[in-house]
Amino acid sequence: GYAFYADGGCYDLTLSGNHFFKNQSSDKGVTAAIKISDDGANASNGTAPTSFCRNIRIVNNTSYGNPLNHVNAQGITDDLVISANHFVTTDDSFAELTDAATIATKESVVAQYYTTTSDVDSGRHERTIVIANNVLRNARWAALYFNDNLTTLEASNFGGAVASITGNVIENFGLDVESGETTYKQNGISILTARTVAVTGNTIANSGTSGNGIPCAGIQVHGNGQQGADVLTATVTGNAIQNCEIGIRFGENVGQIVCNSNSVTTATTSCLKISTIDAVSENTGYTGRAVIDGNSFVV
Repeated sequence: GYAFYADGGCYDLTLSGNHFFKNQSSDKGVTAAIKISDDGANASNGTAPTSFCRNIRIVNNTSYGNPLNHVNAQGITDDLVISANHFVTTDDSFAELTDAATIATKESVVAQYYTTTSDVDSGRHERTIVIANNVLRNARWAALYFNDNLTTLEASNFGGAVASITGNVIENFGLDVESGETTYKQNGISILTARTVAVTGNTIANSGTSGNGIPCAGIQVHGNGQQGADVLTATVTGNAIQNCEIGIRFGENVGQIVCNSNSVTTATTSCLKISTIDAVSENTGYTGRAVIDGNSFVV
C-alpha cells in the first residue's frame, strides 16, 4: 500500500506538513510513500485517461524509511509543485542507508505529467512543474526522474512542460543500476522531455558507479526520440556538482542549451558531455545550438 494515495479526479490538492514513514526493505518492487495518479486508463495503450489529478502541491513534508519512491506523481496535468520537502532513505531506526544492497528506493521523486489536446484537461497543452528546495538522499537509481507520461502527443507539443528545478540538495544516487537498464534511471536530476526547463542552483554530490556501462551524471537532460519528443530549451546554470562520474550531460533532441556558471569537481569521466546517450540510442534527433560559458570544471 501507500502512506498517502490520491487516484484521479483530484483537482486541487495541498499536501503539507506531514511526516511519512514507509519501509519496504524486504521487497524492491512495491510502493511509494506518497502516490498521486491518474485513473489508470492509459496503463498500456498510450491514450489519455478520463480523469487527471491537477494543481498538486506537495510542500514541507518529510519522508523516511525505505519505500520504492518517496513521491510518485504520475498523470499530473496543470500545475505540480514539489517544494521544501525532506526525503531520505533510512532504516527502521532512521539511520541513513547508503549500501545499495539494503536500499529499496529506486527514484526518490518521480514527476511524470501528461501532454494532451483532449478536452478532458480543458485543452491546456503546457504543464507548469516546480521542484524546488528539497533534500533527496540515498537512491538506487535517479534522485529525481522527470518525464512526459503520454507518448502519443509529445511530437506536436514538445513534451509540453515548462519546468523549474531549483535549489535542491541531492546526495547518493545511482547506487545500484543493473546491466541493461537505460541511462535515464541513474542520474541526480534526470529530465527526459520538456518544452522549456531551467535547472538552477542545485547542489548534487556522490553518484554511484553505473552497472550498465553508461556513467552516472549529476544532471542529465535529453529528449526522447523513441517517443517523438524534444526538449526545446534547456538552461542549466549555477549548479554545484561533486563526486559524480559525469557532472552535466546533454543528450540528443535538445534544441537549445544554455550552460553557464556551474561548478563541477571530481568528475571521474567528464565534467560536461554533449552526446548520444546510449550505445543503442533512445534518441533519433540532434542537439542544436549550445552556449557554454563561465563554468568551473575540475576533474
